[in-house]
Amino acid sequence: MFSQQLLIEIQRWIDGVIREMKANTPRASSQLFQSIAPNIIVSDDGIKIQILMEDYWEEADLGVGKSENPQRDYPFVKKGIWEWIDVKPEVKAQIKAKGGDYKKNKAIATHFITKKILEQGTKMPPSFFFSQVLGDMPLEPQSPRRQEIAVPKGNGRWKEFQDIVGRLVSDSIGRELTENI
Repeated sequence: MFSQQLLIEIQRWIDGVIREMKANTPRASSQLFQSIAPNIIVSDDGIKIQILMEDYWEEADLGVGKSENPQRDYPFVKKGIWEWIDVKPEVKAQIKAKGGDYKKNKAIATHFITKKILEQGTKMPPSFFFSQVLGDMPLEPQSPRRQEIAVPKGNGRWKEFQDIVGRLVSDSIGRELTENI
C-alpha cells in the first residue's frame, strides 16, 4: 500500500508544521494552542492529513475586520462570543457580579460585544499563525477575509510536502518499474 518511509516523512513533516503553528499562535488563545493537533488517516483510497483546531482558528489567523454584512455575520459571531464567555473566567465573573438572571445578562453582553465586533472589528491584529506556515496551500472553502487582507504566502512548508510526496512516489514507481523489467 504506502511505504513506511512515506508515512514517516509525512509524520515528520506534520510535526514540524504543528510546532511552527503553535510557536505563532496568539498567546491570548491558549484553548486554540492546545487544540492544534495532527490527524493522519491511512486508507485504501489514500492518505488524508488533517490539522485539527478550534473552529475560530481562521479569525485568530486573519484577525477580525469590520463586517461587510452584519446581518449575515451576526449569528455566527454571536455564537462564538456566547461560547467564548464560558471559557473566559474573568468575563464570566463580571457578568455574574451584575447580579440578577445570569443567562439574560450573558445574552445582553453577548449582543453588545457582537455588535461592536461587527461594526469595528477587533483590536487584535492578524497573527498569521497558520498562513505563515501553510499560506500557499489551497484551502476550500476560501474565506472572503483571505481576499480582503494581505495574507503571507507561507514559508514553503506546502511545497516541501509536495516534494516529499513526489520524491517518494516517483522512487516507489521507479522501483516497481525496474523490478518488473
